[in-house]
Amino acid sequence: MRARLTLFNCFLILSIILIWGCKEKNTDNKLHNTFLDNTENYLKVRNELKEADRKFDLGFGIKLNPKEQIVDSIFQAEREHLIKGYKKVNFFPSSRYYYLSKDEIESTLLFKLFRKMPKGGLLHVHTSASGDAHWIVNRAVEEPNCYVYWGTEEIRKGMFKFAYPGKQGEGYFKVSELAKTIPNFKEILFNKITFSKAQDQDTLTYWKDFEEKFTRVGSFLKNKKVFQDYYKAAMDTLANDNIQHIEFRATLFSSIKDMDGNIYPADSCIAYIKKAYQDSKKNNPNLSIKLIYSGIRFFDRETLKKDLDKAYSLKKKYPNIIKGYDLVGEEDAGNTTLFYLPEFLDFIKKTSTEKYQLPFFFHDGESSWADNENLFDAVLLDSRRIGHGFNLFRFPVLKQRVIDQDICIEVCPLSNQILGYVRDLRLHPAANYIKEGIPITLNSDDPGMFGYNGVTPDFWTAYMAWDLNLPQVKRIIWNSIEYSTLNKEEKEIAFTALKNSWAKFIDNTLKEFELKN
Repeated sequence: MRARLTLFNCFLILSIILIWGCKEKNTDNKLHNTFLDNTENYLKVRNELKEADRKFDLGFGIKLNPKEQIVDSIFQAEREHLIKGYKKVNFFPSSRYYYLSKDEIESTLLFKLFRKMPKGGLLHVHTSASGDAHWIVNRAVEEPNCYVYWGTEEIRKGMFKFAYPGKQGEGYFKVSELAKTIPNFKEILFNKITFSKAQDQDTLTYWKDFEEKFTRVGSFLKNKKVFQDYYKAAMDTLANDNIQHIEFRATLFSSIKDMDGNIYPADSCIAYIKKAYQDSKKNNPNLSIKLIYSGIRFFDRETLKKDLDKAYSLKKKYPNIIKGYDLVGEEDAGNTTLFYLPEFLDFIKKTSTEKYQLPFFFHDGESSWADNENLFDAVLLDSRRIGHGFNLFRFPVLKQRVIDQDICIEVCPLSNQILGYVRDLRLHPAANYIKEGIPITLNSDDPGMFGYNGVTPDFWTAYMAWDLNLPQVKRIIWNSIEYSTLNKEEKEIAFTALKNSWAKFIDNTLKEFELKN
C-alpha cells in the first residue's frame, strides 16, 4: 500500500509541473501557445493532471467488479439526490452540529444502505461508551438496588450508585421508583448520560460535559452485577451495525466492585469480558475482539511507569487479547506524550528482547491547537496506529513519515465535531488524508455517549461530506482488518468473512433496487 507513486507517475507529475511553469518572462507566452489556444490539448493536459493527482488517492488500485460498479452508481445517485435537495434549501447536515441533523441523517435511504454495509473492524472505541445508552437506562430501572442522584446539585444529577436500602446517601433515589413517578424519566435520564439535540453547541464546555457523563455511569458499569452483561450488550449492538471485529480501549487499571465493596482486579475484568464475548459470539459467529490497555494522560510519571508494568504483566498472561497500550483523556489538558518519554524509552528497552511485545496505539493529534506536537512522538515511538490524528495536516514532513511507516490514522469524524474540533465536517482534515494516500479507518470513539449505535453515522458523514466513492469506502473498510491487531491467521479468517459479507451486501443491494425499479 505504500508504493503508490511509481517512477512513471513521478515523471508524469514532474512533466506537468514543468509544462505549467515553462512560461518565460522574455518569451512569447509559450505555455499559452502550447495548449491554451487548443481545446483538445488543454483537456488532454487537464485529464493527465487529474489522473496524476488521483494516483495519490487511498482508493486508487481498488478495482470494482461489474456488480460493485452498479452499487457504486446507486450510492452516488442517492448522494446527488440529497445534495440537490440540500442546496435548494441552503442546508447540509454535516455542516451543522450532529444533533441538529441526526434525525435527517437517519431518515435517508443512504443511511439505511450504510447500516446494512459490512464495516469490518471498529478500531477506536472506548469500553464504557461502546454500547447503547438506552440499555444502561433500562437496566438501571430493572435493578432493585440501583439508585441515581436526583437532588439539587445539577452537576451530580444522573449519577448512578448501587447500594442497600438506607445506605444510598442524601439525594439518591431508586431508579425504578423515579421511572414510575416522573413523566418521560427514561428520556430525561438518557439525556443526562449522553450528548443530545437539547444541547446548544455554542454553550457546551465540551470536555467538561463529556467527562461528567462518564462519571455519571462509571460506578454503574463497574458494578460486578452489570459489568459482563453490559459488555455482551455492547458487542451485540456493534455486531448489529455489521461490525465483525472490535478493538476496545479498556482502562483495566480501574477494578470492578460489588455492593459489599469487594474489589475484583483486572484478571476478573478480562475473564468477564471473555465470557461476554463467548455469549455474543453465539449469535455473531464472525465476531472477534481485542483490548488495548489504556492509561490516562493525567498520571504522574511514576504512576505511568507502574501502569506500563501492569499492562505488560497482563499482556504476558493474556497475549491473545491484550494487544497494546494507549493514553486517554483530553489531550490539550493532560500531559504531553513527550512528558513521559523517559518512561516510554525505558519500557521499550526493557521489553525489546522479550517474547511478548506491547506496542503503542497513541491517542495523539486530537487537538485544533497549532502548538500541539504530540504526533511527532507518536511517530517516533512507532505507534502502530494513531487515534484521531486530527492535526496531522499541520505537519507535511510528518505526514510523509506516517505514509512511509505505514501508520494508520483512526479517524473519528463525529467525535471530532461533537467535542468541538471542527464544526463543518466538509472541512475535516481526513478528507485530504484520503486524497493523499494516508491509510485511515473510520471509527465512532464513544458512540454510546454520543447517543447513537455503531459507526454507521460516521460512514454516512464521511461519504457525504468528503465526496467519497465506493472504492474509497471499500479501502477504508479493508484497512480496518489490515491494520487491526489480529495475527496473520486471524486476519485470513476475518478477510474471508468480510469478503463473503461484502458479496452478500452487494447482491442484496442490487436485488433491493431491482425490486424498487
